[in-house]
Amino acid sequence: MISKIHIQNTATIKDAEIEPLQINYFFGGNGSGKTSISRFLDDSENYNNGTIVKDSASEVLVYNRDFIDKNFQDKNAIQGIFTIGESAVETLKQIKEKEEEKAKLQTELGTRLRSIEKLQSEINTLEEDFETNCWAVQQKIGEQFSHALVGFRSKKKLFSDKCFNSYSPTESQLTIEELIKTYQHIFQKDIKEYSLLSPFLFSVRNGEEIIDIETIETADDPEPPVEEPGTILAAAEHAGEGKYVIAPIRVSYEAGATVWEAVSAAPDHLISLDSENHIIAVDEVRGDYRLITSEGSVSLDAKASEVNGWLLFTTTADESLGSGKQILLNALLAYQDNPRAARDQQCVQDYGAALNGGGLSDEEAAALGGRLQESVDTVEDRLGAEGWDGVSQVEPETDENGTYLIGTGAELAWFAGLVNGTLEGVEQNRSANALLTADINLSGYQWTPIGYALDTSGYSGWEAGYSGVFDGQNHRIENLYIDRDSSDENIEYAIGFFSFVSAAQIRNFTLSGSVTVRQKERDRMVAAVAAEVGQKYLGGIGSDAIYHDTYIENVHNQCDVTLVMDEGADSTKIGTKGGSAYGICGQICGHVIGCSNSGDITAVNTGSDTQVVGIGGNYIQNCYNTGNVTNSNSGIGAYGIGRYYDGSEVINCYNVGTITAKYSVYGIGNAGITKNCYNAGELVQTGDPNDYTAGGVNGSRPYGTRIYPVCSANTGYLENCCYLELEQELANAVGTSMAHEELLQAAGFLGDAFVFNGKSGYHEGYPVLRWETETEAYQNQPREPITAVTLLEGAAETLSVAPGTEETEIPGLWRELEVTVSGVTFQMPAEPVCAEGYRPDASGYYTFTYVLDFSDYPGIYLPEEGVALPRVRVRVRDADEPEPLIREFRWGDGLYSIAWGGDWVKTLPRTVSARIEEEGESRWVLLPLSWQEPEGYTSTPEEGTEYVFTSLLPAGYELGLGVDAPEAVLTVKALGYLTGLSLSGAYHLSPSAFDGSVHEYTVEVPDSVGSLKVCAVMNPVLPDGSTAKWQELDEESWWALRSGVYANVSIRKDPEKIYPEPDGTVNVGMFPRDTTAEITVTNGETGETQVYVIHIKRVHTLRTLTVEISPAFSPEEQEYTALVPDTAEYVTVSGAPRYSCTVSVNGGGAEENVRLDGDETEITLLVTHTYTGDSSVYTVTVKKQKTVRVEAQVTPEEAGLSIRNSGGEGVYPDGDGMYHLMEGKRYSYSATCLGYISTAGRFTASEGLVLTVSMTKALDNPDLVQDLPAQWENFRGNSDNNGVTETETPRDADEAELYWASKLGEGFGSEATGSPIIVDDALIFTAGRYIYRMDRFTGEVLAQAQMCGKSAYNLIPPTYGDGMIFVGMAGGTVQAFNAATLKSLWVYENAWGGQPNCPITYQDGYIYTGFWNWDYEEAQFVCVPATDEYPLQTMERKTEAWAYTYRGGFYWAGAYAGDGYVLVGTDDGQSGTAPTGQVLSFDSRTGRLLDSLTGLNGDVRCTIVHDPATGRCYFDTTGGTFYGVRVDESGHFVEGSLQTLDLGAGEALIGSTSTPVVYNGRAYIGVRGENQFEPYGGHTIAVIDLSEEGLSIAYTCNTGGYCQSSGLLSIGYTEDEDGWVYVYFIENYYPGKVRVVKDRKGETGLANAVTETYTYQGINHTAENCAPVLFTPQGGQRAFAIGSAIVDEYGTLYFKNDSAYMMAVGSRVERIEVTEQPDKTAYAAGESFDPSGMKVVAHLSNGLTRDVTDRVTWSEEGLSASDGEVLIYYTDVLYHDSTTATGDNRTGVISDPLWDWVDITVQGETALGDVDGDGVTDGRDITALSRYLDAWENQGWNVSAAVADLNGDGVVDSRDVTLYRRFLDGYYEGAYGTLEELKAAQAAVG
Repeated sequence: MISKIHIQNTATIKDAEIEPLQINYFFGGNGSGKTSISRFLDDSENYNNGTIVKDSASEVLVYNRDFIDKNFQDKNAIQGIFTIGESAVETLKQIKEKEEEKAKLQTELGTRLRSIEKLQSEINTLEEDFETNCWAVQQKIGEQFSHALVGFRSKKKLFSDKCFNSYSPTESQLTIEELIKTYQHIFQKDIKEYSLLSPFLFSVRNGEEIIDIETIETADDPEPPVEEPGTILAAAEHAGEGKYVIAPIRVSYEAGATVWEAVSAAPDHLISLDSENHIIAVDEVRGDYRLITSEGSVSLDAKASEVNGWLLFTTTADESLGSGKQILLNALLAYQDNPRAARDQQCVQDYGAALNGGGLSDEEAAALGGRLQESVDTVEDRLGAEGWDGVSQVEPETDENGTYLIGTGAELAWFAGLVNGTLEGVEQNRSANALLTADINLSGYQWTPIGYALDTSGYSGWEAGYSGVFDGQNHRIENLYIDRDSSDENIEYAIGFFSFVSAAQIRNFTLSGSVTVRQKERDRMVAAVAAEVGQKYLGGIGSDAIYHDTYIENVHNQCDVTLVMDEGADSTKIGTKGGSAYGICGQICGHVIGCSNSGDITAVNTGSDTQVVGIGGNYIQNCYNTGNVTNSNSGIGAYGIGRYYDGSEVINCYNVGTITAKYSVYGIGNAGITKNCYNAGELVQTGDPNDYTAGGVNGSRPYGTRIYPVCSANTGYLENCCYLELEQELANAVGTSMAHEELLQAAGFLGDAFVFNGKSGYHEGYPVLRWETETEAYQNQPREPITAVTLLEGAAETLSVAPGTEETEIPGLWRELEVTVSGVTFQMPAEPVCAEGYRPDASGYYTFTYVLDFSDYPGIYLPEEGVALPRVRVRVRDADEPEPLIREFRWGDGLYSIAWGGDWVKTLPRTVSARIEEEGESRWVLLPLSWQEPEGYTSTPEEGTEYVFTSLLPAGYELGLGVDAPEAVLTVKALGYLTGLSLSGAYHLSPSAFDGSVHEYTVEVPDSVGSLKVCAVMNPVLPDGSTAKWQELDEESWWALRSGVYANVSIRKDPEKIYPEPDGTVNVGMFPRDTTAEITVTNGETGETQVYVIHIKRVHTLRTLTVEISPAFSPEEQEYTALVPDTAEYVTVSGAPRYSCTVSVNGGGAEENVRLDGDETEITLLVTHTYTGDSSVYTVTVKKQKTVRVEAQVTPEEAGLSIRNSGGEGVYPDGDGMYHLMEGKRYSYSATCLGYISTAGRFTASEGLVLTVSMTKALDNPDLVQDLPAQWENFRGNSDNNGVTETETPRDADEAELYWASKLGEGFGSEATGSPIIVDDALIFTAGRYIYRMDRFTGEVLAQAQMCGKSAYNLIPPTYGDGMIFVGMAGGTVQAFNAATLKSLWVYENAWGGQPNCPITYQDGYIYTGFWNWDYEEAQFVCVPATDEYPLQTMERKTEAWAYTYRGGFYWAGAYAGDGYVLVGTDDGQSGTAPTGQVLSFDSRTGRLLDSLTGLNGDVRCTIVHDPATGRCYFDTTGGTFYGVRVDESGHFVEGSLQTLDLGAGEALIGSTSTPVVYNGRAYIGVRGENQFEPYGGHTIAVIDLSEEGLSIAYTCNTGGYCQSSGLLSIGYTEDEDGWVYVYFIENYYPGKVRVVKDRKGETGLANAVTETYTYQGINHTAENCAPVLFTPQGGQRAFAIGSAIVDEYGTLYFKNDSAYMMAVGSRVERIEVTEQPDKTAYAAGESFDPSGMKVVAHLSNGLTRDVTDRVTWSEEGLSASDGEVLIYYTDVLYHDSTTATGDNRTGVISDPLWDWVDITVQGETALGDVDGDGVTDGRDITALSRYLDAWENQGWNVSAAVADLNGDGVVDSRDVTLYRRFLDGYYEGAYGTLEELKAAQAAVG
């Protein structure tokens, strides 16, 4: 009997123990393990997962499926004999009968199956008809039931199945009207939802039929199904955030995986669990998440294969996933699966709305999803199926002028390729012309801008831009689609339909679609039509220069443009500029005429200097904007039209779009000339006007309201501009404010370019440009009816005139009427017409009826009925009838004024109301008024002159008794020589409203601003020849006076002119303190002047503030908050001032460790000017915040992890390996590892968070050869940075000479030639924009490649490491190249930018380098992983593993990389020398600052040198101190080990930037003297003794110039010369001499010192104790030099100087020797020398030899019998120095060529046929020739063509033998007497 069963890990059983009874039942579902248990009982001995305890007598018998298969069923037969019983025979009989019945049924089945097939065919036809009919109904009425049909309107089959399944024949059918009513009731918004009844059970009986079962087979459960890999549809919603934090994704899982194993492996997503495995964050969005499906909640431990349908992470309380949310998720997935959906604006908008639908109710989700699904389903209808396919390029036809005729998208794409130069085999044409012949549909495929330039900005891009004529001929270009990420490889700088355009003409088309740019790594210029618009220089110089601008005419943009900082981008990498977004025209030199923008232009979260503009350009005329323009940033602002740019013009333009910005909002924005413009758009300032922290000047004043409907008070020139009055307060607003009704009728005010609109549906009825009235958009809007027409107010309906008054002279008969349209009354031209014919000579009444003049009023009409036109009756009086008397005038005080030079006609009134008396009746009439100009009137009188004007009454009226005619007193204001004065940026004059008669103003400007642009406009009434000049004055004498004419200002005089010349502005150099500036304007006729004074007050600010603060530091913001961990006891705060200011932290120094008492501590920084005492105060409130423990797990383990806070500062784990971070704060991380793809991301710190980072192994680059030999791999040639070589180098001038000099670059700037390294037997260096591989023996370029930028000064060589070359470039850039091919591998761009003057250090797959911005500015030292992570990308963008920011930065500071740590020196952060330099020690993997040496004397501008012999590191400073220090294995400086040495014995002007070279207890450096750029100005080479006791100067020697370079030390002669070494330095003084120091340990003076003579400033001088000169460059090679020399195995020195020459100076070539003779030394006369097999070596003065076989030459003339040798020449030597007895070298001594010879023999001339050379032609010659042809060994026979070619065919063969034999046999006797005659004859006949 079985007493116990123990089973483990079988099926679903983990561990179970059973004590069975006599009868036991095991219940379980399929796959639960019942069969597995039975198999275990049957064969327990062979199972390892359990045991059975039973007595030995018991036998286990198992009857299961296995037993049946084995014993009963074997296909068709039974094994052996099996007897059931006596009844078996009857049973077998029944079986046979059943088999016969089965066969009969099978036959019948076949017949029925064929019938079914026929019926199925009929059903299919009916279903197709049903499907078609259903779809037709859906298309007709489906829109009315959209909510009910969500998810079923995308496909015919889906909809028809829904109809079929929903049909019930038992239900009554409803009419359409009843259905609509029911639908509206069901889907009403406030419908209530009730729970269903509780579930109940039910059963169904199948009658009482008894089924006779003949055989019952017992079948156990089948095996559990085999699990397969699969895919889950997943998403995540956060109700609180109201969004889907994970849009739908497909998550693949392996067989058997759990839900957690599947979702945690989802790429690019991070699921965070707490210690109890609850989901607490999804993609760093915290929340209490649960997992649900349509079937209910799901556990993380559940099988992934059990998930059916959607898996949703949710923070809602939903128990399951409702159908509405499933509709939404399906729609989101449909959008992602349709590539064209992302190119359609409607889809994009609906997709964005759906993503923001997290936490909605099921019904709301269904509505959102339905809308998105419908957009996706109908995207093809909107984008069009017949458009461009996104790929094709087809060459269009041309007309007779060569203009391309473009009618398709493929042709337009080809044209773009032609302009961009991307068509294979087709020459680029940037000035090609094009005409559109049809509308073009680009179908929403990615568009490459026409005229693009890669990574280019500004003027250089214009040269690469489009410059042709592009005429759309009024066609449309639809569905433009551009969607770019600025980290994309080769992204254009300027992005739009056109990119860069220069002197182009673009006209006559409408553009629709969308342009989106998401910035990550740099700013971009974005526009729908043309992004960067420039001009071409045509000739001329200075003010006579001629430029050709770009013209954009009749172009209409309907594209939306979006510029956004992409999520995850580093804003500091984009910079403050941040890019700009435009509708029509980006910056900078475009004429935009007759254009419109209706697209929405938006910038979100970009840089502080971002501009967002509807229509840009410099000269904008007759344009309007209706699009919404939005800038979310705080910088330059948002503009409807124009931008705040000096020198630009905006004329006849208007804006009705909504303009939104944080602070500066412009309807019309301009700082130049603005005329005839208006704004009616809403202007929204989202920032707080009372915000002091944004106040621009150190927070000393609030920012204020910055809403400018039409420019600001500081605009250059404004005329006839107005704007719709606004409720909010306006500051510095200019122009005329108008009420709504007034602006509607302002067309007359604005000038002839405008007409009355009248159509309220078109631009709200405001005035339109005349050209608009011809457009389809305007004409499609209905005209508005006139509702009333009356006479002018006060005008009389009855008039009387004197006899003889002409019709046009009737006073009071006005040519204008009051017209009312849509409730607005205005004056409209009208002509009075007398139907019966007016006769001025016939008395009586005449009736005048008016006819309206609609020429300028196309938008209104006069109804045929209902509106009567007024009439006026005019009576012509009898001749003797008295004139009407004027009894009274309605007249004010009559006081008026005009500007100096103004027009009084436009100022004095032209009508007057008068009460007249006629025929006993009295009435008021409106009479015309004219004026008599007073005698002597002039518009330019003395200041304040008054003139009295007397009115002239119309004829036919008489003044009554005591009534005087109106008089006007007109005052002419004082002349202001300027009419406009404005400043750049956000700086405003006080008083703010400019008045030409006010001559003194004040402006506050922070000292962080380096310049201020002032724009002035001269009064146009000034005569020709008037001038204006700018002058800057210093108010105090402490600063050098900068007075006089600072700039001759081309101030605009003629505001009517479209101004193409320079913008007429002045860039004011800003002093570090208050400045007074003057503009003096001189009258060209009188010579009189007016002076306008601007007092510029400097507000003193900080440059930097070194504490993590919020908001981000800006010099002009004053109050900050800093958060620190609650464990912090102190915080270090320091501030760096600007210009002659000091900083005090809490009353102490510029840097203080402030103790934190309590939860909040307030810290003040006082910035005080040294001279004036003026001060500003910054406040930092430090708040403690709770910390949490975060664990980091990185795979692989050897990877480096860098975690940084929001301020970019590194955060490091404590001793327990945990990170203690501030709760709720965002942190970023990056993980790097050699051979892996770098991984970066962000997270929010929370208690218990485990940051899991898994890295992917990078693919191997098959082209990368990692073990290339490198003879000189970096700046100093080795990892210790110690320039020591074992090679024998030239020891003095007599041993040295210049082998070659090659020039590639130019000068010493960004085009300079850089210093080299030696890799794979070649020099590697850069020059300008190229990297070169050069033959080091010849100076010839072997290969070159273009870099992505240039260096700043190209002082530092590249660095080699593991097959890669690393090059530093300007802007904080490093580019890596394949050392073998020079192919680009990757690019790194530092966020802070800076000059790349630090050598690059490479170690174990990482590079280390620093950058420099300026003495006071911050810059970074970075560690960048060098792995080529994406071998297929040549411009892969790298991110640093870690970075350290330091004020002052890193200049010439090369790092030493030890084992696990990196040392680097810093600048001192001051403009002079200060004791604030440092050497920093970092953990090489994490960037953690391990230790620092502080208080160093000035900048550390050398590379840290490690000397293994002394165990110390050595460096020097610009303050003149030499240091040595020991570093322990952990990277910490050993306490007490720092050694110092004053290099100048107390002289403050002594300093060094020379990297030490160290050998045998001595160091050698170049030291600057008192006068750096004077000859022999105290410059020395210092030899320093190194010992444990300290540092001391062994001796110094003088040099002619400062040896700013680093020394190269040779130990090649130490064994032979008793320890002597030779050290080489190059002077940074003209001509760049190379000097050599001979030294050994123990020497107290220079062994090879010389005395030199020189002339300076005309005086002869002598300098003693000088290091001798090895080499002096001559001619074009002479220049200053900072580059350091390197050396190869032959002792050749390679270096460059500021001449841009690369030079090779080596040991003198004493002789050459042919060491191996050539293969051929015997020649026939006339043959040339063959050098094959020859080897030639050069013997050098240092005892080495070098193979020069490839560099020797010889004479190639034919040899003669007299030649017994061939001379071999070597000429690869140029010139050298030679020593003299006086110590001054002879320079420029030309090196003589060297030679050797090869002995040869030349056989003399031989007679034709004398083959054997015996002087006789006979049969022996035939024998010799025959044997030669039979391949006998040559016996000295001459078988040359000159001897043996007898038939003259150029070949010696058997035919020559035959001819020879015949000649000797007399065959030709009588015909040819000699072989020569025979040969000539044979050659003649061929």
